[in-house]
Amino acid sequence: MAVVCNKTFSKKEALKIHHCIHTDECPYRCDVCNKTLIDSSKLKVHQRVHTGKRPYRCDVCNKTYKQQRYMKLH
Repeated sequence: MAVVCNKTFSKKEALKIHHCIHTDECPYRCDVCNKTLIDSSKLKVHQRVHTGKRPYRCDVCNKTYKQQRYMKLH
């Protein structure tokens, strides 16, 4: 891979994913903002930025989250 930017990664897979941003080789594209993503699950999560969906709810305080990992951290 040619050097396009100075961003560095500790894992080769992360570099590969980042590289698709520069080459426009990411197969999934957001219909709203044209952001490209490496897989369909990441696109689904990204689209919540535009839809406002917050499908994960804390059972204790009812606070909602766009991603399950943020709810678990809460």
